[in-house]
Order: sequence, then structure tokens, then C-alpha cells
Amino acid sequence: MNKVILAICIGFLCAISIVCSVNSTKEKAANSVIRLHIRANSNSKEDQELKLKVRDAILKEAKNVFGDITDIQKAREYAKESTRIINEIAQNEIVKNGYNYNVRTSFGKADFPTKTYADMTRPAGTYEAMTVEIGSGEGNNWWCVMFPPLCFVEETVAVVDDKTEKILIQNMGKDTYSMLKDNKIQIKFKIYEAFKQMK
Repeated sequence: MNKVILAICIGFLCAISIVCSVNSTKEKAANSVIRLHIRANSNSKEDQELKLKVRDAILKEAKNVFGDITDIQKAREYAKESTRIINEIAQNEIVKNGYNYNVRTSFGKADFPTKTYADMTRPAGTYEAMTVEIGSGEGNNWWCVMFPPLCFVEETVAVVDDKTEKILIQNMGKDTYSMLKDNKIQIKFKIYEAFKQMK
């Protein structure tokens, strides 16, 4: 009986340790990136295709928006100042494709689910994001990491180049970056979610 109680206590302490580790990782991950969130007008084929065209136009300009910025605080300030530019890019793309939807672009906090690329897991949580809402904004949305540039069009392939890797390590720390690169972190996320549900 004592062995059972001991095992339960050890398991509980392990779960607590994992929760603390995941919370720390989530906080550092959320505070080191800026995400891009595009909401389509609807789920019609045409509106979803338009969403992707708007995405492509924004990503093409994103390199110019952030330039050679490597510090998250400077990127945050620049993102706030760039909402008007991003909105104009989206609106121009919509008009170019023959639609008259309004666009609303804002910068602030937004909730995102866990996202796993080939070798990097982004934990679910509240992130700073540039949100672009097309028309009613009721269609399926698309999101990525806008700064550093991790907006992979082909979501099954995620290759972080040396420059982007340095920016991530600089802003979140080497340990957190290594955890996100290690797909074993997904197991910790699952334990974390199970523990939250138990609470």
C-alpha cells in the first residue's frame, strides 16, 4: 500500500514539474514571436482562395515591414506602427481580385492552438498577433509566425535558416528553443493538458 501511495506521490510531483516546465516554455515562446492571423470572409471556395492571396501579398511585404530587426521589442513597436500598411496591402489585394470586402487589421493578443511543423512545436496559448479580418471574418482562418519569419507556406516542411534560428535563440533563450525543436515536448504538452483537465 505504501508503495502505491509513494508511486502516486512521485507521479503527482512529476506532473507538477512538467506543468511548471511547460508554463515557462509557453510564456517564453509567446513573448518572443509575433504571429500573423488571417480570417476569411467565409468558407466558400472563392473566399478561401482570396484569403490565401491576401496572405501571399502580406508575406511578400512582411520582409520589408520588419527589415533587419532582430529584437522582439523593436519588432513589437514596428508591428503596431505597421497595421495601416498591412491593411492597405490586404485591401488592395481584395480589390485587385474583384471583391469589395472591408478589411480590419489590428495588433494585439490572440489565442492560438498548438501547432507542429516538421521539427518545431508551437504551444497553444495567447500570443501577440497581427490579425487581418476579411469581410465578416467568419471563414476558416490561417496563421503563422510573422516574426521571426516562420510563415511556411508548405506546412509539412519547416526549415529554420541560421539567421532566423539566431533571432529565436536571442529572444527566447537556447533552452526554450531546444525544447520547441524537440518533438518530445508534445508529450509534455499532452500531460499538461490532462493535468489541467483534472484540476
